[in-house]
Order: sequence, then structure tokens, then C-alpha cells
Amino acid sequence: MKSIKIKFNNVEINCNSLKVLKYVDTITGKATEKGRLRPLGAVEAELKLEKKLPFESHSKTEELGRFLIYSGREFAGIGTVQ
Repeated sequence: MKSIKIKFNNVEINCNSLKVLKYVDTITGKATEKGRLRPLGAVEAELKLEKKLPFESHSKTEELGRFLIYSGREFAGIGTVQ
């Protein structure tokens, strides 16, 4: 796996680990514990960052609860803080 980074409010930070908790069916929204990563797929995951950053939950403040995910130099997805 390439190095994973997130970008948030003009800050770029490395992820030490990414743990997939659930796989989400993008049609039904149903989450299951078994599955696989797919292009345009969705997962519920836990990211461990190399240092602490202040985040706000997406449900409280949308602008502060979102981030971009990169794998190496390639865009890999978007995330929200739950």
C-alpha cells in the first residue's frame, strides 16, 4: 500500500495506519463487516495520524468535518469526521 495522507484546511499530514471497520454498499447504504475496497466504493474506517489535529464532526460543522485522502500523489477519496 502506498503512503496515505490527508489534506485538511491547507494542512497535509501522513496517516500511520488505516483500519477498515465496515464496507458500505453505495446503493443501499447498508454497512457490513465483510467486503473489499472498490473504485467509487465507501467504507467506515479509522485513520491514525502521525500527529494530533483539531477536527470538528461533520454533523456539527460541515466545513471542518471533511478531508481529502491521497495514496502517494494520487487522489484516493474524501472523508468525513463522525
